[in-house]
Amino acid sequence: MTEADEVAEEKRELEQRKRLDQKFKKFCNQSEDFAKKYDTQIIFDIPYNELMFSACHNKACVNMFPTATSLVAL
Repeated sequence: MTEADEVAEEKRELEQRKRLDQKFKKFCNQSEDFAKKYDTQIIFDIPYNELMFSACHNKACVNMFPTATSLVAL
């Protein structure tokens, strides 16, 4: 793989991540709006990527991300 191929691949990955982030944000907003319609509340908790650390869980090394209310392995 050439350097130009690697740069193009990184660019595609970045664009895909942006699209997924936008879709997830749209899903969160739609879900919250739907919940408000039925007088209930849904709160989505977003992990803090800058606080990620590696840990062993169930005999596997995973990336752990803290959120405001929990610790998740993604």
